[in-house]
Amino acid sequence: MCFLKKIVVPLDISSAVQLNPPTILDLEHWACPSFFDSTLNITEDMPVSLFHFSLLSSTSHNNCFAIKNLNSTTHLSLLMLMLSGDININPGPYAPKYPCGVCNKAVKWKQQAIECEGCSVWYHKQCLNMSDEVFEALQNHVSYTWICTACGIPNFASSLFDFTDSFDLSNPFDPLAASPDTSMESVNLENLELRDVHHPTSSPKRSVSQGSKAKQKSKCKPIKFLNINCQSVKAKNDRFLVKLDTENPDVITGTESWLNSNIATGEVIPSCYQVFRNDRSSGDSHGGVFIAIKDNLIANEETDLMTETESLWVSIRMQGMTPMYVGVFYRSQVTNTDYVKQLDSALSKIPPQASVWLLGDFNLPDVDWDIFKFKPGGRYAGPSKAMLEIALDFNLHQQVKEPTRLDSILDLCFTNSPSFVESVVVIPGISDHEAVIVNASVKPKLVRPVKRKIFLYKKAKFVDIGDKIKSFDEKLTPDYINAKTVNELVTEFNQVILNSMDEFVPSKMTSSRWKLPWINNSIKKDICKKKHLYNKAKKHGSTAAWDAFKHFRRQTDRKIRKAKREYVHDIIGGSLESNNTKPFWNFIKSKRQEVFGVLKTKLMCLTTNFVQYLPTRTKKIFLI
Repeated sequence: MCFLKKIVVPLDISSAVQLNPPTILDLEHWACPSFFDSTLNITEDMPVSLFHFSLLSSTSHNNCFAIKNLNSTTHLSLLMLMLSGDININPGPYAPKYPCGVCNKAVKWKQQAIECEGCSVWYHKQCLNMSDEVFEALQNHVSYTWICTACGIPNFASSLFDFTDSFDLSNPFDPLAASPDTSMESVNLENLELRDVHHPTSSPKRSVSQGSKAKQKSKCKPIKFLNINCQSVKAKNDRFLVKLDTENPDVITGTESWLNSNIATGEVIPSCYQVFRNDRSSGDSHGGVFIAIKDNLIANEETDLMTETESLWVSIRMQGMTPMYVGVFYRSQVTNTDYVKQLDSALSKIPPQASVWLLGDFNLPDVDWDIFKFKPGGRYAGPSKAMLEIALDFNLHQQVKEPTRLDSILDLCFTNSPSFVESVVVIPGISDHEAVIVNASVKPKLVRPVKRKIFLYKKAKFVDIGDKIKSFDEKLTPDYINAKTVNELVTEFNQVILNSMDEFVPSKMTSSRWKLPWINNSIKKDICKKKHLYNKAKKHGSTAAWDAFKHFRRQTDRKIRKAKREYVHDIIGGSLESNNTKPFWNFIKSKRQEVFGVLKTKLMCLTTNFVQYLPTRTKKIFLI
């Protein structure tokens, strides 16, 4: 129980002692009920919120009141405190602003929840035990609506069931009239079992197994985007491949590839990626863009979205929703406003409910992307304002907040689904631009790679295999052979061989993970240290920190090139010395293969001396 030490009261006008200023009454002895009876008069008509006390004349020292004068501000503050009402000792938890209709807990912004269109009550997705496909469909389609069970069940009047006796339930047809009585009176409602009764305000309860499965299903690996400015991906191929090996991105959007028709894709990008290129066709090859997508994703090039700009669009199939559109765009410094406005025509052809991800090097240094405004007096005013208008028209949000070249944000990432973005990180690049890593929590439709079983015959136990075959040979008696057909005997023998291989020959499954074989643990440690130095230099910004990072990066690059030369030398030299060409051909097959088709060559283009040595079947191939 709580007792007030002192309380301010305005004296009653009818009191024996009248004081104009407010009075402080020392309530040290108020814990005794007799003190109230002997000292204060409390009338029944006094308001509860404002304590009116009548002060009685008393000369007792114990019952005297300490009176102190207060200023008007303090008087008003204390008076307002008294008018506020009774003091609640333990107010308890506050009611949430958006309580869940099932668990009554707060629905937070980071939680997956849905609002009823009828009663505007929020429900947790887990409390409803709603599947991911249904939730994504309701989230991505504006035309879809959802109502809870309380709003979905019709309101039946209870009086409807009071008149069942007045209904004529007899059948007038003769064949059915002779059937037993089927009226409502013959049905004993008390013996019916009501199963799976669903209350309007309840939701399905989540069992432990369903909850664990739903939790496992919700954990999906996000798609990792790598937006990188290459400035000749062929000349810096070693650093580019190391970046792919360490980051393992799912989607690569590259600008300034500097590729042309004379450079095959297999020379610069690993075979585990589907590559789409848009090389610069003019005389200056310092441009070009490409998109590389992991081979376990289903991707298609969208040629309808192609414009006269250095851009490229690819659609990726998703689970339970429209395809996701990924685009790459490069704007050189010599382009004008109309060049940027061509993005409007490409974006307008994309379905409005589709998720759009536009990355690239835009070269717009004087745009404040936090407030979406162009800095007065900045460079490239026309292209900058045109890009701002396009972003506002198509609801595109720019995600990169850190500089990617010096103090400017040039490499950008636009998306109309900012809620899917988990993280955006700027990492060291391979040119004078930094690279950007974007993790998006989307669920693409994956193609499971077909793994192949490989037997390691060098570690096989051939003695045990021979013993098992001998035991099978001993079982082949004349009676046993005559009792079975030839096909049955062959099938049984094959099964014995396969079982013995599985039992006595070690095996492994082929790995779909692409990696550089010359990147050892020592180089991986150096790469991690290089990232640490980069983050340190970016945090402090001192010249010494940046010099230390650049110096260590050069050392790491030299170490990587040396490891690659030694690996290739050991593969080729070791194969020639040991007369074992298998490692060499494995290295060749690991490279990407380009399919150019069969060239039609006229026989007249070949010299007579060469044609006469060709076999007859080969000559027919070259003939038209």
